[in-house]
Amino acid sequence: MENSTVDILDELLLIKAAHNGSVNAENVLYSSHKKILEQAMHKYTFLNVVLDNLSEHIEDSYRIAIHKYRIESNLRFITFASWFIKNNLERKCQTM
Repeated sequence: MENSTVDILDELLLIKAAHNGSVNAENVLYSSHKKILEQAMHKYTFLNVVLDNLSEHIEDSYRIAIHKYRIESNLRFITFASWFIKNNLERKCQTM
């Protein structure tokens, strides 16, 4: 994964703030990773035909990933978030 527009320490602070309920921190995180996520999710664009709004599903899954992410893990957040979103999309495909 490419680097986001925020450095890793700021990213961790934003994640902590989001865990404490800051919607603004969630928005800043999503904005900083949006371009990376769009590139990573490019292979799922065919789902636009089936889903009402693919980008909305990606954003919703991203926000859930923020709250499921554990700072103690050795994973970069964007790596976890990408995996989480792909997993959700693949599960959605299986149930269609």
